[in-house]
Amino acid sequence: MLLHAHIDPESPFCIDKHFLSSDTDDSEQIKDNELLIPDMGDSSNSACFRIFPNPFRDVFTLALCGVTSESVMTVEVYNIHGEIVIHEQVSTYHEHAFSLNAQPPGIYLVRVEKAESVEFQRMIKHN
Repeated sequence: MLLHAHIDPESPFCIDKHFLSSDTDDSEQIKDNELLIPDMGDSSNSACFRIFPNPFRDVFTLALCGVTSESVMTVEVYNIHGEIVIHEQVSTYHEHAFSLNAQPPGIYLVRVEKAESVEFQRMIKHN
């Protein structure tokens, strides 16, 4: 089996250097054209939002953690092919329910952008 891939630098999965937080170690030098991959390790401790239930069947809920004032955030959900299946502007003060009932089971990536921060989390839709 032969697998081909293409990296699109304009894709939301290639994060610009200015999205890095100021707590990055100064000893780490970032070179031009270096691919930066979002850290999606144990996101439950560091993310500005949480998703539940995960895995989910058709509907999942997104809730922000540690929000002190109401503002607007952008929520995008990408399928495994990198296509946007949800793009919405929502208030940060409430939990928000999203439906993927028209989408097939699989792995999805949620991207939440608010102010100058961008966070990612993976989620799984099952039958």
